[in-house]
Order: sequence, then C-alpha cells, then structure tokens
Amino acid sequence: MASASAIIALKTADDLSDNFILSDLVYYADFGSLYVNCIDIVSLANKHAFDYGSQALKDSLERLIDAGISPVGAGNEYQAFSPAIKTVNNTRLAFFAYTDQMPVSLQAKGESFGIAVINKDNLTKIKADIELAKQLARKNRGKIVH
Repeated sequence: MASASAIIALKTADDLSDNFILSDLVYYADFGSLYVNCIDIVSLANKHAFDYGSQALKDSLERLIDAGISPVGAGNEYQAFSPAIKTVNNTRLAFFAYTDQMPVSLQAKGESFGIAVINKDNLTKIKADIELAKQLARKNRGKIVH
C-alpha cells in the first residue's frame, strides 16, 4: 500500500529519434527524471501528445508501462479511457485523463491507438467509465474518489 502518489501530466511523448513533426513549439520529455522521482501516474491526454507522431506516443506508453508507471489518457480505447487506480492512505483513487484540445480523429477507438478526447458526444461513455471505476472500488472493498 502506497502512502502517497505522484501524478503528472506529460506535455509530449518521449521520442528518442527527435522527430518533432507538428509544431514550432517544442516540448521535450526526459523520462529518466520520471523514474528517479517516484512518479506513479502520467497523463498523456493533451494537445501535444502527437507532436512527435503516433509512434513516439506508442513508445512512450510502453516505456511507462515497462517502468511500472501507470499511463492514463492514451492507448487503444480501453487503455485511453480507463483509470489508473491507486490506494493512498487507505482510500482508492481513480485517475482519468482527457483532453478537449484535440480533434476527435485522434481519439482512441476500439483497437485504434489514440488519446482520450472529451466532448459532448462521449460524455455518456465517460460517465459510465466513472461508474465502473466506482463499482470496481466497492467490489475490492475500497472507497474511490474521482
């Protein structure tokens, strides 16, 4: 059981090839600092998620998972819209990540890779995801806060 969690929003993917493609404003992610600073959860849902292309975002997702860091807001539809659930001081917390700053064309759908986009068309789905997180917390005898 963790006594505290560190949660951050990663402004961009970590691209080892430096293939910046979509903007003149460059954000660089130093994943090494995530590992040594005990980061538990990283939100990937933001308007710079695809600045280095979809492969860099996919690679970032995998590198986070491999390092034991829970990514939220990116992946296939299930991954992107699912919460990271952590227990902090005997309370189960569900962390979701969404953005309204990206076009729906970049939204994760089915097995297609993308990010969790929040808009009026998917609010019902997001509410259902939150309810499911509550049910999972109750099933595991934990209280969930969102």
